[in-house]
Amino acid sequence: MSTRLFPAPIQAGPAARPVAVRKRPRAIKASAYESGMDPVGTARERYSVKFYLVGMIFIVFDVEIVFMYPWSVSFKTFLQNGGGLGSLAVISVFIAILFVGLIYDIKKGGLDWD
Repeated sequence: MSTRLFPAPIQAGPAARPVAVRKRPRAIKASAYESGMDPVGTARERYSVKFYLVGMIFIVFDVEIVFMYPWSVSFKTFLQNGGGLGSLAVISVFIAILFVGLIYDIKKGGLDWD
């Protein structure tokens, strides 16, 4: 049954892996980076919390566009079917909530790069 679902090369792949894997580690592979550059500093440096906050704000407004675009494309259909005012009210509340969040973020200095 399994030979009918998966062709022979796919079945032979996991079986051939132990033979094909190279067992000798090379010095370049054992180093921290393969670019030839010696690492400067530690890998445990901390990023500022602002970096993550700006990233999350970007994601929030990116998701807003993801919701707004299909709504704006189909708004004419909503109007023709008599649901234009209801859909306009829903999207207005959505935009208002995001706008209040943006004003709050600006007042708290979330978008300042200082």
